[in-house]
Amino acid sequence: MHLGEFSLAMTHAVTSLDIARGTGDRPLQAKAHVTIALVMSDVYDDQGAASHMA
Repeated sequence: MHLGEFSLAMTHAVTSLDIARGTGDRPLQAKAHVTIALVMSDVYDDQGAASHMA
């Protein structure tokens, strides 16, 4: 999920998790958790790249 902006991407990811929890579908919840982790890892990757390029 690349939305260009962390806050927007995280909002979508958390909303997806909320919806998944409402369904009770465990595999769907796991996918939503992975989506949140991917958004967070993208931020950490950007921060790491910025520190190496500075």
